[in-house]
Amino acid sequence: MGKIIKFPFKKNIAPTTQNALKADKPSLDEQFYNISRQSHMHLQEGSLGLYACDLYSMSEINRKEKMYDKQLHLLTLSAYTHLSGIDTLDEYTYWKNGDFSIVEPHPLLPPAIIRSLRLCIKRLNMSIDEYRNFYVDTITPTLTPAHVFGVRKTLDIICAYMEGDIEKADKMVANGTKKFIKEHSSKRR
Repeated sequence: MGKIIKFPFKKNIAPTTQNALKADKPSLDEQFYNISRQSHMHLQEGSLGLYACDLYSMSEINRKEKMYDKQLHLLTLSAYTHLSGIDTLDEYTYWKNGDFSIVEPHPLLPPAIIRSLRLCIKRLNMSIDEYRNFYVDTITPTLTPAHVFGVRKTLDIICAYMEGDIEKADKMVANGTKKFIKEHSSKRR
């Protein structure tokens, strides 16, 4: 019968993603610190869209730490900033002058924020009316240089999304955007 031949050398295995040592994942505190530094840079650059995304990311870290009151605060700020329609301060400069030929406002509320707001409110045992009071205490018109809807209308849109009336909310967004463009375009003439 045949003998099993053993090779006198070991086979070197090249490191792959499976057997390579994984880098330690940063702690939640480190993640929060890094995102908050990044959000300050985005604000300095005038990138309100990216800043709103940073607020959402920080809210998710608060969720992991079960700090739902802080999560709700950041989610509310993120929702308001997203619905402002301003992505960069350069866009705002054009709009202020009534010029919508380069870029129009595109306010939207990402589904992840709606879902997170619903869950956070549920965890805090809040009603929609209690959330409305929280929103009024939290949001001021000076958070963004301009806003397509304003403070009260934005609250109505957020609540419509949270209550599941997506068609109504989408219609409010579309109509409000058209109205904003029409009103500000007339300033240019």
